[in-house]
Amino acid sequence: MTIKELRRLKGISLQQIADALGISRQRVYQIQQGEYSSDKSVERIKDYLKSIEDAKNYAKRLRFRKGLTVTAAAKQIGISVSTLRNFESAQRATGISTVKKIADFYGVEPAMLMDEMI
Repeated sequence: MTIKELRRLKGISLQQIADALGISRQRVYQIQQGEYSSDKSVERIKDYLKSIEDAKNYAKRLRFRKGLTVTAAAKQIGISVSTLRNFESAQRATGISTVKKIADFYGVEPAMLMDEMI
């Protein structure tokens, strides 16, 4: 699967990848378009995109350990139910401030929820 296909499947913007990996949005675009072919950069981006689902599953396991429904957890975290559902199912990208709220609630580092890709 190409970077563009993975990115669209996960609902991740070029800027979100750039921010997470500490590279420019332009560089991510160039890599996606095949204009910059550093194998290391391509693999970093693909690994990041593939890891998103695993990280979200970790958040869901943490919620289950607390014995909470998605509704109860979202209320206690201070976010909407749909935001938490989307985060746990990796259907949409989640902003760093929301990831921090979720991490604080579960008592883990944000990087744990982002598969240590930040």
